[in-house]
Amino acid sequence: MLVGHNVGFDYSFLKQLVATTGHERLPKLSHRSVDTHSLLRCLAWLGRIPVSACSSDGALAHFGIDVADGERHTALGDARATLRLTEAIFDELGGRSDEALNYAV
Repeated sequence: MLVGHNVGFDYSFLKQLVATTGHERLPKLSHRSVDTHSLLRCLAWLGRIPVSACSSDGALAHFGIDVADGERHTALGDARATLRLTEAIFDELGGRSDEALNYAV
């Protein structure tokens, strides 16, 4: 399952990239995904976080997630930050599955 911030953009980009290789689809990935941006928007609409926390940078700042110098906007650095952000969102929503999150990065 793809987890990210604004996953629709990422999935569309990956589909186009894969198409250049002659493949028609992304094995093991589907349109089913967890989008931190959508979850953050819901939390903001509920009044549980400020609207400023809906952007990637705003969410990292709001939840106190630090990304080491030089790791922001790298594949691995952003994957790790997104994992920590997903954990924080699940905690804010009232629970998370450590078993599922241990499978991630």
